[in-house]
Amino acid sequence: MSKLYGIKDWILLTAAVSVDAFQEIRLVGDLIPSLVEARYGFLPPNFKKESYFSYVSRLLKTGDINKKLDKKGTVYLELTSQGKKNLIRRFPIFFKAKWDGTFMVVVFDIPEETRRARDDLREKLKELGFGKLQESVWISPYHFEEDLKEFLQETGYLDYVFVMRATRILGKSLKEKAGDIWRLKDLNSEYEKIILEADRILKGESDVIGLKKIWDGYFKVLAKDPILPSEFLPSDWKRKDAYEMLQNLSHTLIKNTRSFKNNQ
Repeated sequence: MSKLYGIKDWILLTAAVSVDAFQEIRLVGDLIPSLVEARYGFLPPNFKKESYFSYVSRLLKTGDINKKLDKKGTVYLELTSQGKKNLIRRFPIFFKAKWDGTFMVVVFDIPEETRRARDDLREKLKELGFGKLQESVWISPYHFEEDLKEFLQETGYLDYVFVMRATRILGKSLKEKAGDIWRLKDLNSEYEKIILEADRILKGESDVIGLKKIWDGYFKVLAKDPILPSEFLPSDWKRKDAYEMLQNLSHTLIKNTRSFKNNQ
């Protein structure tokens, strides 16, 4: 779900205290989040500090976030009600306690001479976390009708696409097919590699400098993760384990670094 890599999305997610993996944001100096800078030690891939400053300023002006001070005088960002509405629209998967049991199905029939339109549409569907059920049939357990409608209107592809809401899909169980549709086995293997590498650093078997590389890898895998409801995930799904392992590694290294400095 590459939408997670948009700077605007990142800021809104980190300002949303209700989002499990992005529960708080604190600012170092003025506008550098310690969630990124202190916890991870670097800005996520392709992020520039100047762009981050610009987007924070823009979101403050549009009323999506507010700038607050805690009791210690530390600046942090708070999601407004307007910002939450925008966030829910773009990332309903983070706010739905339970899957509603329906699917968004996209079917398209695009002529060969407009191949670019077909490629553009496929990339958009991948961005939204859709999986390919068949060559021109894509499916998602979440509903991004407004996002897709805007895309189709802007690109002029509306006449080629049918969008449906399905309550039941006959045939092989989608839970059985989910692994193939969203390539879950490959994603899980990538999460497992992150866990193993983090464990090697904790055991002193790998260079500590590799921490940045591991977080980079985690974000890249997360960007491809469709964040499916638990009903579709294998019992040994490793995303949460990978996140917790990296958190543990980061906290351990920070603690050790502080201890070393205090003993100097």
